[in-house]
This record gives sequence, structure tokens and C-alpha cells, in this order.
Amino acid sequence: MQCAQNSKSKLMGYFEANAKYPNAQEYYYVEFPDTLVWKAKDKAWEPRKRFEDHHGRIHFANPAS
Repeated sequence: MQCAQNSKSKLMGYFEANAKYPNAQEYYYVEFPDTLVWKAKDKAWEPRKRFEDHHGRIHFANPAS
């Protein structure tokens, strides 16, 4: 239980990135990997340094979103 409370998910990182990067608020959660990259070591979203034609994936997204 304590390990789960100390862990940060991509979704929680999404909310933190929205507070940290003003332009991140323009994107839905499923669109985030197109402009930001998840750094597993830091457990945080960071802006992509190279904007090529990337298609990131998020493992689960509610169909209603």
C-alpha cells in the first residue's frame, strides 16, 4: 500500500505537466505523447526536443473521452 502511494503514474504526471507547462493545457491526455515524452526515471512528462512525426501511445483511454 505504501509503495503504491509513493508511486507516480502517467496520469498524475499529466496533471503536474498541465500546471508546469502552459501550452500543455491545449492537449487531451491521449494527445500528450505527441508533444511531450514520459521520462520513466524522473516519472515526469517533458517537452520533446525534436518535433518529428511521433506517435506515442498511452495504454488505456476511456472511449468516452
